[in-house]
Amino acid sequence: MLKIIAGKWKGRLLTSPKGNITRPTAAMVRQAVFNICQHKISGVRFLDVCAGSGAMGFEALSRGADSALFIESHRFAQECIRKNGALLGMEATIVPTLKRLRGQFDIVYIDPPYEVSPRLFIDELVAYQLLAEGATIFIETKAKIASWDPLTIISSRLFSDVYVYECEFRKA
Repeated sequence: MLKIIAGKWKGRLLTSPKGNITRPTAAMVRQAVFNICQHKISGVRFLDVCAGSGAMGFEALSRGADSALFIESHRFAQECIRKNGALLGMEATIVPTLKRLRGQFDIVYIDPPYEVSPRLFIDELVAYQLLAEGATIFIETKAKIASWDPLTIISSRLFSDVYVYECEFRKA
């Protein structure tokens, strides 16, 4: 079971998809990400890419984001996100791919399966113009990366064997 760490839903339990179809983001990683963006979260549009259980998006909503949208292609994970939304008394908006989105997002969390490069998602976010000027993008990966062009790496943190990169988007 996952637990919302802070905000209006602090302590509320979430479920995660059964089996190994997803890898829920560890509580210490979620806490670190939201400590970094705690002064930016109020009123933002949050995008949870490869959402799994939706814990990152629900945490963002709990802490004051105006909206959270969940990108998830796996049917069982989508069902889990819907169930977690219902547990919190809301309807979660789930889209299977970035291609179907419109508008821009202020904070994005990308956590693909480790065998899939986050580069694919970064390229699509830029190509479909889904990033607001100055958007903060967090990327969780096992790979140590020197550059995420066109993103600027602000910081990187290592949690056990997982890196979390904080990046910023500026239009060229």
